[in-house]
Amino acid sequence: MVSDPYVEAELESAWELNPTFDVAYNLGNTKYQLKKHREAAQYLSFALRNWPLLKGGRS
Repeated sequence: MVSDPYVEAELESAWELNPTFDVAYNLGNTKYQLKKHREAAQYLSFALRNWPLLKGGRS
């Protein structure tokens, strides 16, 4: 994935419209690649806290 300020701005707009785990994950990865580690950590943390649990056969 190529990360640049344009991609960052697009993902920030998507986040404003739909703050979900998948948008947070992509935005966090983009921020990380742009060396904005503090912001990346905030978005990736949100993504992990809100990632849907996989339904499996185990209890």
